[in-house]
Amino acid sequence: MKGNGMHKYRITKYDPRYRNRDGIYTKQDWTSVSDTECGALTIEKYIDTEDRYIRTFNNITSVVGISCLIVSSLEKMLSCHEVEERDKRYGLTKYYSADIELFNEVKEGIRLNIGKASDLIRLILREYIWCELSTGNDEKFTFGYDHYMYFYSDKEYSDVLMQCTCDGIFIEELTVMRNG
Repeated sequence: MKGNGMHKYRITKYDPRYRNRDGIYTKQDWTSVSDTECGALTIEKYIDTEDRYIRTFNNITSVVGISCLIVSSLEKMLSCHEVEERDKRYGLTKYYSADIELFNEVKEGIRLNIGKASDLIRLILREYIWCELSTGNDEKFTFGYDHYMYFYSDKEYSDVLMQCTCDGIFIEELTVMRNG
């Protein structure tokens, strides 16, 4: 159904029960794949969390009816060689190595099917790349620090999105931004 503005949904691994009234998460938790280096996080737990983000993203795109997304605001923080080296250093190569071909080919304005968009999100979660993914119409995904993902739509999807979450990933509707 058509909404009265833009609806914003926060998608994170952070349980909303542990947010203060300002929305700040108050429990100590890992925030980056690099936390595997200091022992704060095992690579297995990291991969499990990354997989749950991808499944949640795939569930959302499925129920909303999104079949492809357009890359915008693209930023590559590393070279191809640095991406490969970090994957090795973090121990990711035995699970999901970064999609180097996608890393090299992704460009501003490129249209990706949901499978490729999922692979791109892995690169974003690993802090190798940053971008926004939009339908070109009324829906988009953006990403913040510390494994924050956001979904925006001019349609209200609260009820159906709450069914899209994977165990340990939470979807919260934030303030609706009104048009006009």
